[in-house]
Amino acid sequence: MITSLTIKKDFRSFKDGDKFEFRPGVNILVGDQGCGKSTLIELIRQHIDSSKRSESETTWRARSTDIGDKFKEISDIYLSKPTTAIICDFERETLREKSIILYEECWDQMRAMKASHGQANFILLNKMLKKFLDNKDRYNCFIFDEPDTGMSPRSCYALLGVFE
Repeated sequence: MITSLTIKKDFRSFKDGDKFEFRPGVNILVGDQGCGKSTLIELIRQHIDSSKRSESETTWRARSTDIGDKFKEISDIYLSKPTTAIICDFERETLREKSIILYEECWDQMRAMKASHGQANFILLNKMLKKFLDNKDRYNCFIFDEPDTGMSPRSCYALLGVFE
């Protein structure tokens, strides 16, 4: 489990010494646009999954941070146990916007192309939750960025019920 992340040097909206602590269970990051929520998630993502990904598998935000292997110079992450996570950026990794059709995602991608952005995100959320439930012994952490993208207020309330 992720217990905390500490910023080691000024980076974007963060200052040297900023510390973020996480508790067991659900942790929700809330703040104004541009305050660094997505950047924080990308730093966590880089620490947890520092293996190289192809550009088609890496989010636009991950590429936009342009930190490469420097994330360890920017921040330290503390884990109470080894963490394997399902991490998804619903703003940038939508099934509708992937530049390639992936065989294992073909059916979901085709359904998402006929759906609104919010509906496509529900399809993606369903896919991510199924991946977690089918692999409970492998994954012990969800990290979702912007899961409410494109959703109506009513759908956002339904999303809270899903997470609950």
